[in-house]
Amino acid sequence: MSTPSQNQGLSAELNRYGVLLVAFAAVLSSITGLRNGFALDDVEVIVNNPLLHTLAAPWGLFHATYWRAEMGATLYRPLTMISFATQWVIGGGSPLPFHVTSIALYAFLSAAVYRFAKLLLPAAATLVGALVFAVHPVHVEAVANIVGQAELWVALIFVLLLTWYIEIRRAGGLGRFQVVGIAAGYLVACCFKEHAIVLPVILLAAEMLLVQDGTSYKGRIRQLAPLMGAMAVAALAFLVARHSVLGNELDVTALILRKQSFATRFFTMLSVVTEWIRLFFWPMNLSADYSYPRIRPHSGFEAAMLPAVAVILGAAWIAWSLRKRAPVAAFGICWIAVTMLLPSNLIIVTGFVLAERTLMLATVGFALCVGAGAHEILASVAASERRTGAFVFAGAAAVIVIFAGRSMTRSPVWRDNNTLIAQTVLDVPSSHRAHWMYATYLAENNHEREALDEMDLAVALGESDDVLLLGFAGDMFARAGRCPRALPLYRRALALGPHNVQLRANTSLCLLNIGKLSEAKAIALADDNHADPRLQRVAFASDSLQLLRSQTVAVH
Repeated sequence: MSTPSQNQGLSAELNRYGVLLVAFAAVLSSITGLRNGFALDDVEVIVNNPLLHTLAAPWGLFHATYWRAEMGATLYRPLTMISFATQWVIGGGSPLPFHVTSIALYAFLSAAVYRFAKLLLPAAATLVGALVFAVHPVHVEAVANIVGQAELWVALIFVLLLTWYIEIRRAGGLGRFQVVGIAAGYLVACCFKEHAIVLPVILLAAEMLLVQDGTSYKGRIRQLAPLMGAMAVAALAFLVARHSVLGNELDVTALILRKQSFATRFFTMLSVVTEWIRLFFWPMNLSADYSYPRIRPHSGFEAAMLPAVAVILGAAWIAWSLRKRAPVAAFGICWIAVTMLLPSNLIIVTGFVLAERTLMLATVGFALCVGAGAHEILASVAASERRTGAFVFAGAAAVIVIFAGRSMTRSPVWRDNNTLIAQTVLDVPSSHRAHWMYATYLAENNHEREALDEMDLAVALGESDDVLLLGFAGDMFARAGRCPRALPLYRRALALGPHNVQLRANTSLCLLNIGKLSEAKAIALADDNHADPRLQRVAFASDSLQLLRSQTVAVH
């Protein structure tokens, strides 16, 4: 058995080198993504946005939308845009500075998680929790894909502010400088990404669970009133600025939840809870796509949702039961619950149902839970034989090594769109979106036959009422000169979206190409929008070809 002096020596070594070890683990697990280029959203957000290719007027980005007008002019993240513009100018458009920045942010974030946990847990437990965070494979999407920097910035600011807050409260009350500083940090975090809006709730949870204060809960809430008021002002300032740029734009809804009721969003959330749990505890299978049929809207309760209900109720019960005996674990559960409110689509409807990058902030709470659990295990084996403790450390080390290895092998998948799309088809062969993206890639690279096969598969796997999918597939077959295959797709799409002028025009043109002139004109003029120039041109072409055909017959 180890002696008290040996344990003290180990703690001293961990305090001295622990933060460096955690930062090194973060770099090691993500360094394989250093040679990545621009992939997926990076292309439209950064490469194709000229506003981010100069720092001539950086403050003008506070008046710009995150997504360009051609992409919907949605979202407001000015500081993220300024950060991207800075990296673009430094590297002259090279992706290298972006990936260096992402890895550096990740290392700083992991070190910050270590320092925060060290305020709450013993050295060994802190190291275990922080190392799990530093190598967690679910972070790959946020670190290896450049647009994930918004997640990294928000998480870093959250952890730094929480660390500062705990230190301030342990030293005494909140002064004016601290109140203004925390509120300013909160505003900065919101300007990197809007999900930072939940920080006040996490601060309240920290006050209730982590701060040892003899004052009653009501008295402590009164003491916090100036801080909560300052943060409310910061949140209002952000929302006003956002509204001035976006107006009433909120239509970034995931397609499967568009115009769905709260009940449907709630039951759909229940359907993905078990996937969240899997990604937290064993994220070996990763994907850039979580679309239909992997995730579909649910309008009512199903037996398959019982595990999700058990997880939610169980987590709530555990947090309540541990609030005094193991407050760090209770706080970690609260952190996860609060930060998952936005991805859950229960408070507001977002542009996704499940995305790995959105779990970055929640895994801070998960790391605290891991650290608290490690502390309980280590305490229980402290009086046992040394061999028992060695087995515990070996098990923890094995998990950390496996997680690090998975992160290292996953990061290069985000090298470019070609690599990512090809891998996504392998990751989720049942996803229509993955096959759709792959079909587009193949078509752009002149692999027409394979592209059409992939598009056929996407249609077969997709939802039967997806007008966009059906119309796109029709267009792809039409461009390939296969109008007989395109027409059934066009007709299905038209039945769902009869007022889509471009769809009606494309259907009519396909009919013209196979000689069905009367039907082409009838479809072009069948809708109230028949005066549209695109439809009028089809009708005129149909009449001209009919006349030419009749003249040809007359001559013969």
